[in-house]
Amino acid sequence: MKNVVHIFAFLSAMGLMTACTQADMTDNTLLPEGSCPLGLNVSITDNSAATRATPDGTWKGDGTESVAVGVSFEPSAKPTPYRYTVTGTDGSMTSENPYYWGSTSDNLYVRAWYPYAESLTSVGGNDDQSTEAGFQAADRLCSGIKLVQYANRQYDIELYHITAKVVVNLVREGVMADGREAIVTLGDARNPIYLYGSMYFLSFAPSIGDFSGFSADTDGETGFVKPLKVNAAGEYAATYQALLIPQDIGGKKFIAVTIDGVTCYYTPPVGTSLEGGKCYTYNVKVDTSGEVTVNSIEPGDWGYGGSYDLSTQ
Repeated sequence: MKNVVHIFAFLSAMGLMTACTQADMTDNTLLPEGSCPLGLNVSITDNSAATRATPDGTWKGDGTESVAVGVSFEPSAKPTPYRYTVTGTDGSMTSENPYYWGSTSDNLYVRAWYPYAESLTSVGGNDDQSTEAGFQAADRLCSGIKLVQYANRQYDIELYHITAKVVVNLVREGVMADGREAIVTLGDARNPIYLYGSMYFLSFAPSIGDFSGFSADTDGETGFVKPLKVNAAGEYAATYQALLIPQDIGGKKFIAVTIDGVTCYYTPPVGTSLEGGKCYTYNVKVDTSGEVTVNSIEPGDWGYGGSYDLSTQ
Protein backbone atom coordinates (compact mmCIF):
# COMPACT_ATOMS: atom_id res chain seq x y z
CA MET A 1 0.00 0.00 0.00
CA LYS A 2 1.35 3.37 -0.94
CA ASN A 3 1.89 5.93 1.77
CA VAL A 4 0.32 9.10 0.54
CA VAL A 5 -1.54 12.18 1.58
CA HIS A 6 -4.53 12.92 -0.64
CA ILE A 7 -5.06 16.55 -1.61
CA PHE A 8 -8.48 17.23 -3.08
CA ALA A 9 -8.14 20.36 -5.19
CA PHE A 10 -11.22 22.20 -6.31
CA LEU A 11 -10.59 24.46 -9.29
CA SER A 12 -13.12 26.98 -8.10
CA ALA A 13 -13.34 30.67 -8.70
CA MET A 14 -13.95 31.09 -4.96
CA GLY A 15 -17.18 33.03 -5.29
CA LEU A 16 -16.10 34.78 -8.49
CA MET A 17 -17.72 32.48 -11.01
CA THR A 18 -19.91 35.28 -12.31
CA ALA A 19 -16.73 37.17 -13.19
CA CYS A 20 -15.46 34.18 -15.15
CA THR A 21 -17.86 34.59 -18.04
CA GLN A 22 -16.58 35.19 -21.54
CA ALA A 23 -19.81 36.68 -22.86
CA ASP A 24 -18.38 40.16 -23.49
CA MET A 25 -15.05 39.00 -24.96
CA THR A 26 -14.00 38.61 -28.56
CA ASP A 27 -12.02 35.46 -27.68
CA ASN A 28 -14.54 33.32 -25.85
CA THR A 29 -11.78 31.34 -24.14
CA LEU A 30 -10.17 34.32 -22.38
CA LEU A 31 -10.98 35.10 -18.75
CA PRO A 32 -10.87 38.51 -17.02
CA GLU A 33 -7.40 39.03 -15.57
CA GLY A 34 -7.19 38.16 -11.88
CA SER A 35 -10.78 36.91 -11.68
CA CYS A 36 -10.54 33.10 -11.62
CA PRO A 37 -8.02 31.77 -9.08
CA LEU A 38 -6.85 28.19 -8.86
CA GLY A 39 -8.22 27.49 -5.38
CA LEU A 40 -7.09 24.61 -3.21
CA ASN A 41 -9.04 22.98 -0.43
CA VAL A 42 -6.94 20.32 1.29
CA SER A 43 -8.16 17.27 3.13
CA ILE A 44 -5.85 14.76 4.80
CA THR A 45 -7.65 11.45 4.52
CA ASP A 46 -4.91 9.19 5.91
CA ASN A 47 -3.58 10.43 9.24
CA SER A 48 -1.13 7.55 9.48
CA ALA A 49 0.75 9.21 6.63
CA ALA A 50 0.43 12.77 7.88
CA THR A 51 1.68 15.58 5.68
CA ARG A 52 3.99 16.91 8.35
CA ALA A 53 5.88 14.15 10.13
CA THR A 54 5.46 13.67 13.86
CA PRO A 55 6.49 10.65 15.93
CA ASP A 56 2.84 9.56 16.35
CA GLY A 57 1.92 10.23 12.71
CA THR A 58 -0.46 13.14 13.21
CA TRP A 59 -0.47 16.68 11.81
CA LYS A 60 0.85 19.26 14.24
CA GLY A 61 1.25 22.74 12.81
CA ASP A 62 1.07 26.35 13.88
CA GLY A 63 -0.83 27.68 10.86
CA THR A 64 2.27 28.90 9.02
CA GLU A 65 3.27 25.78 7.08
CA SER A 66 3.52 26.56 3.38
CA VAL A 67 3.14 24.20 0.43
CA ALA A 68 4.49 25.12 -2.99
CA VAL A 69 2.11 24.56 -5.91
CA GLY A 70 4.12 24.61 -9.13
CA VAL A 71 2.34 25.50 -12.37
CA SER A 72 3.68 25.24 -15.93
CA PHE A 73 2.26 24.97 -19.46
CA GLU A 74 4.54 22.08 -20.45
CA PRO A 75 5.37 19.01 -18.34
CA SER A 76 9.12 19.48 -18.87
CA ALA A 77 9.10 23.22 -18.21
CA LYS A 78 10.31 24.70 -14.95
CA PRO A 79 7.20 25.35 -12.83
CA THR A 80 6.35 28.72 -11.33
CA PRO A 81 5.75 28.19 -7.60
CA TYR A 82 2.74 29.65 -5.78
CA ARG A 83 2.66 29.69 -2.01
CA TYR A 84 -0.32 28.09 -0.31
CA THR A 85 -0.47 28.12 3.49
CA VAL A 86 -1.90 25.30 5.59
CA THR A 87 -4.19 27.21 7.91
CA GLY A 88 -5.77 24.40 9.92
CA THR A 89 -4.99 21.02 11.40
CA ASP A 90 -7.51 19.57 8.94
CA GLY A 91 -5.19 20.58 6.09
CA SER A 92 -7.22 23.53 4.81
CA MET A 93 -5.17 25.91 2.64
CA THR A 94 -5.34 29.49 1.49
CA SER A 95 -3.17 31.68 -0.73
CA GLU A 96 -2.66 35.44 -0.84
CA ASN A 97 -1.22 35.16 -4.36
CA PRO A 98 -2.78 32.16 -6.12
CA TYR A 99 -2.47 31.22 -9.76
CA TYR A 100 -5.20 32.83 -11.90
CA TRP A 101 -6.59 31.11 -14.96
CA GLY A 102 -5.99 33.06 -18.17
CA SER A 103 -8.13 31.02 -20.52
CA THR A 104 -10.62 28.18 -20.39
CA SER A 105 -8.50 26.39 -22.99
CA ASP A 106 -5.33 26.35 -20.84
CA ASN A 107 -3.72 23.02 -20.03
CA LEU A 108 -1.80 23.32 -16.78
CA TYR A 109 0.80 20.93 -15.42
CA VAL A 110 0.59 21.10 -11.64
CA ARG A 111 2.80 19.60 -8.95
CA ALA A 112 3.24 20.35 -5.25
CA TRP A 113 5.97 20.02 -2.65
CA TYR A 114 6.39 20.67 1.06
CA PRO A 115 7.83 22.73 2.65
CA TYR A 116 7.65 25.72 0.32
CA ALA A 117 10.76 26.50 -1.73
CA GLU A 118 11.34 28.23 -5.04
CA SER A 119 12.20 24.88 -6.63
CA LEU A 120 12.51 21.24 -5.67
CA THR A 121 16.21 20.64 -6.14
CA SER A 122 18.25 20.41 -2.97
CA VAL A 123 16.60 18.18 -0.38
CA GLY A 124 17.92 17.26 3.03
CA GLY A 125 16.99 16.62 6.60
CA ASN A 126 18.17 18.34 9.74
CA ASP A 127 21.19 16.69 11.31
CA ASP A 128 19.82 17.43 14.80
CA GLN A 129 16.44 15.73 15.03
CA SER A 130 16.62 15.19 18.79
CA THR A 131 13.62 17.51 19.32
CA GLU A 132 10.17 17.13 17.80
CA ALA A 133 10.63 20.44 15.98
CA GLY A 134 13.89 19.21 14.45
CA PHE A 135 12.27 15.92 13.48
CA GLN A 136 9.36 17.67 11.78
CA ALA A 137 11.69 20.05 9.95
CA ALA A 138 13.45 17.09 8.32
CA ASP A 139 10.34 15.90 6.48
CA ARG A 140 10.03 16.48 2.74
CA LEU A 141 7.06 15.65 0.54
CA CYS A 142 6.28 15.98 -3.15
CA SER A 143 3.64 15.00 -5.69
CA GLY A 144 3.83 13.83 -9.25
CA ILE A 145 2.99 16.05 -12.23
CA LYS A 146 -0.72 16.38 -12.95
CA LEU A 147 -2.49 17.60 -16.08
CA VAL A 148 -5.21 20.08 -15.03
CA GLN A 149 -7.84 21.60 -17.30
CA TYR A 150 -10.26 24.42 -16.63
CA ALA A 151 -13.26 22.21 -17.39
CA ASN A 152 -12.31 19.88 -14.54
CA ARG A 153 -13.61 21.36 -11.34
CA GLN A 154 -11.98 18.79 -9.07
CA TYR A 155 -8.83 16.70 -9.09
CA ASP A 156 -6.46 14.88 -6.69
CA ILE A 157 -2.78 15.37 -5.97
CA GLU A 158 -0.95 12.80 -3.87
CA LEU A 159 1.97 13.93 -1.75
CA TYR A 160 4.63 11.31 -1.16
CA HIS A 161 7.26 11.28 1.57
CA ILE A 162 10.64 11.82 -0.08
CA THR A 163 12.49 10.93 3.09
CA ALA A 164 12.97 7.48 4.60
CA LYS A 165 11.92 6.98 8.20
CA VAL A 166 14.35 5.04 10.40
CA VAL A 167 13.33 3.56 13.76
CA VAL A 168 15.95 2.11 16.11
CA ASN A 169 14.79 -0.03 19.04
CA LEU A 170 17.38 -0.97 21.67
CA VAL A 171 16.39 -4.40 22.95
CA ARG A 172 16.24 -4.72 26.74
CA GLU A 173 18.89 -7.44 26.78
CA GLY A 174 22.67 -7.63 27.12
CA VAL A 175 24.17 -4.36 28.33
CA MET A 176 20.75 -2.71 28.04
CA ALA A 177 19.06 -5.20 30.34
CA ASP A 178 19.11 -2.68 33.18
CA GLY A 179 17.86 0.14 30.96
CA ARG A 180 21.03 2.20 31.22
CA GLU A 181 21.50 5.37 29.18
CA ALA A 182 22.71 5.10 25.59
CA ILE A 183 23.56 7.59 22.87
CA VAL A 184 22.36 6.61 19.40
CA THR A 185 23.30 8.34 16.14
CA LEU A 186 22.92 7.43 12.50
CA GLY A 187 26.47 7.61 11.29
CA ASP A 188 28.97 9.48 13.39
CA ALA A 189 31.89 11.88 12.97
CA ARG A 190 34.20 9.14 11.70
CA ASN A 191 31.55 7.31 9.68
CA PRO A 192 29.38 9.96 8.02
CA ILE A 193 26.22 9.43 5.99
CA TYR A 194 24.66 11.69 3.33
CA LEU A 195 22.61 14.56 4.73
CA TYR A 196 21.58 16.34 1.52
CA GLY A 197 20.88 15.46 -2.06
CA SER A 198 18.80 16.52 -5.04
CA MET A 199 15.40 15.30 -6.14
CA TYR A 200 13.79 15.37 -9.55
CA PHE A 201 10.53 14.26 -11.12
CA LEU A 202 11.08 10.82 -12.58
CA SER A 203 8.28 10.28 -15.07
CA PHE A 204 5.06 11.70 -16.39
CA ALA A 205 2.20 10.34 -18.49
CA PRO A 206 -0.10 13.21 -19.49
CA SER A 207 -2.98 10.98 -20.54
CA ILE A 208 -3.50 9.55 -17.08
CA GLY A 209 -1.40 11.76 -14.85
CA ASP A 210 0.72 8.81 -13.78
CA PHE A 211 3.73 9.34 -11.56
CA SER A 212 6.22 6.58 -10.84
CA GLY A 213 8.41 8.00 -8.08
CA PHE A 214 11.44 10.03 -7.14
CA SER A 215 15.15 9.57 -7.32
CA ALA A 216 17.78 11.09 -5.08
CA ASP A 217 21.26 12.16 -6.09
CA THR A 218 23.64 12.62 -3.20
CA ASP A 219 25.74 15.73 -3.56
CA GLY A 220 28.61 14.88 -1.27
CA GLU A 221 27.58 16.75 1.89
CA THR A 222 27.85 14.32 4.79
CA GLY A 223 27.58 14.17 8.55
CA PHE A 224 25.58 12.28 11.14
CA VAL A 225 22.05 12.53 12.50
CA LYS A 226 20.94 12.78 16.10
CA PRO A 227 17.56 11.01 16.20
CA LEU A 228 14.50 11.81 18.30
CA LYS A 229 14.02 9.64 21.39
CA VAL A 230 10.39 8.54 21.77
CA ASN A 231 8.43 6.37 24.18
CA ALA A 232 9.58 2.76 23.92
CA ALA A 233 7.49 -0.40 24.17
CA GLY A 234 8.11 -2.67 27.16
CA GLU A 235 10.52 -5.05 25.41
CA TYR A 236 12.76 -2.16 24.38
CA ALA A 237 14.98 -0.07 26.62
CA ALA A 238 14.81 2.91 24.23
CA THR A 239 13.41 3.86 20.81
CA TYR A 240 14.73 6.50 18.39
CA GLN A 241 13.38 7.90 15.10
CA ALA A 242 14.91 9.95 12.31
CA LEU A 243 14.19 11.02 8.72
CA LEU A 244 16.92 10.57 6.09
CA ILE A 245 17.28 11.16 2.38
CA PRO A 246 17.28 7.99 0.24
CA GLN A 247 20.79 6.57 0.01
CA ASP A 248 22.97 3.48 -0.05
CA ILE A 249 23.94 2.42 3.48
CA GLY A 250 25.37 -1.00 2.65
CA GLY A 251 28.79 -1.70 4.12
CA LYS A 252 28.72 1.49 6.22
CA LYS A 253 28.72 1.83 9.99
CA PHE A 254 25.15 3.08 9.93
CA ILE A 255 23.90 2.83 13.52
CA ALA A 256 26.25 3.95 16.30
CA VAL A 257 25.36 3.05 19.89
CA THR A 258 27.49 4.50 22.69
CA ILE A 259 27.10 3.01 26.17
CA ASP A 260 29.37 3.91 29.10
CA GLY A 261 31.76 5.66 26.70
CA VAL A 262 32.12 2.65 24.39
CA THR A 263 30.71 2.90 20.84
CA CYS A 264 29.40 -0.12 18.94
CA TYR A 265 28.15 -0.17 15.36
CA TYR A 266 25.69 -1.95 13.12
CA THR A 267 26.82 -2.26 9.49
CA PRO A 268 24.10 -3.27 6.99
CA PRO A 269 25.01 -5.75 4.25
CA VAL A 270 26.40 -4.42 0.98
CA GLY A 271 23.55 -3.49 -1.34
CA THR A 272 21.26 -2.17 1.41
CA SER A 273 19.52 1.10 0.54
CA LEU A 274 17.01 3.45 2.11
CA GLU A 275 14.05 4.32 -0.11
CA GLY A 276 11.91 7.43 0.20
CA GLY A 277 8.48 6.82 1.72
CA LYS A 278 9.60 3.63 3.46
CA CYS A 279 9.96 2.99 7.19
CA TYR A 280 12.89 0.86 8.35
CA THR A 281 12.77 -0.58 11.87
CA TYR A 282 15.98 -1.92 13.39
CA ASN A 283 15.75 -3.99 16.58
CA VAL A 284 19.26 -3.76 18.00
CA LYS A 285 20.78 -5.86 20.77
CA VAL A 286 24.20 -5.05 22.24
CA ASP A 287 25.64 -7.96 24.23
CA THR A 288 28.10 -7.66 27.07
CA SER A 289 31.05 -8.15 24.72
CA GLY A 290 29.98 -5.17 22.63
CA GLU A 291 28.77 -7.21 19.66
CA VAL A 292 25.79 -5.68 17.89
CA THR A 293 23.03 -7.95 16.57
CA VAL A 294 20.04 -6.81 14.52
CA ASN A 295 17.34 -9.43 14.89
CA SER A 296 14.99 -8.06 12.26
CA ILE A 297 14.52 -5.19 9.90
CA GLU A 298 10.97 -4.23 8.99
CA PRO A 299 10.75 -2.08 5.85
CA GLY A 300 7.30 -0.91 4.81
CA ASP A 301 5.26 2.14 3.93
CA TRP A 302 4.90 4.74 6.66
CA GLY A 303 2.00 3.66 8.85
CA TYR A 304 1.68 0.17 7.39
CA GLY A 305 2.97 -3.30 8.16
CA GLY A 306 5.08 -5.76 6.27
CA SER A 307 8.34 -7.25 7.52
CA TYR A 308 11.05 -9.72 6.77
CA ASP A 309 14.09 -11.00 8.59
CA LEU A 310 17.67 -10.58 7.49
CA SER A 311 20.61 -12.62 8.69
CA THR A 312 23.28 -10.41 10.21
CA GLN A 313 26.87 -10.79 11.27
